[in-house]
Amino acid sequence: MPADALRYGTREEMLALAHKRISDRPDRYVDHVYGEKELGGTSVLYLSAVPFEKLGFPTYGEKPFPAFTKAALGAVPPP
Repeated sequence: MPADALRYGTREEMLALAHKRISDRPDRYVDHVYGEKELGGTSVLYLSAVPFEKLGFPTYGEKPFPAFTKAALGAVPPP
């Protein structure tokens, strides 16, 4: 694993760092932080030198995941 590849912090700190890395080295990274907006935003963020689709990452919209299950969960009777 490359040095400094795994980082921990608040979501805001990690997004700021990710965008800084992309702007500092646009020749090195795809201009996209995977997980920033996918499914309403995830708790894990990724940077890549190649498009995420080529790595097998699924393509999701920005609609939050609970919005997909709301109807089904509403149909389940409470215990």
